[in-house]
Amino acid sequence: MSLESSSNSVETLQVGQRPDFCRILLIGENGSGKTAFLTRFIFNAFLPHPPPTSTTTPTLRLRTHRLISSHPCIIELVEAEPREGGGSDGDGDMVTEIGNADAVVLVYS
Repeated sequence: MSLESSSNSVETLQVGQRPDFCRILLIGENGSGKTAFLTRFIFNAFLPHPPPTSTTTPTLRLRTHRLISSHPCIIELVEAEPREGGGSDGDGDMVTEIGNADAVVLVYS
């Protein structure tokens, strides 16, 4: 199974109607389960040993279409992990991603 963007068709859109958009940022250390969470939510599957991903800067973005309270919504999930020691290169990116997110989920194990 590859981790590509998935979309369940949203057939309830009327002509000219736009779906809502929600960006969810997942922040956690390497190996905390961010990719497993995304895989379960997007593909409804569980990978016991997902491939390791490097998410020092938020780069893994997956989108899915869901009906929420009978209303179509595009959900974008973004993975990120904090930099050790708070290095200056990625901190600005992380702050920007947090500011752009509608919700932030802290993932830990």
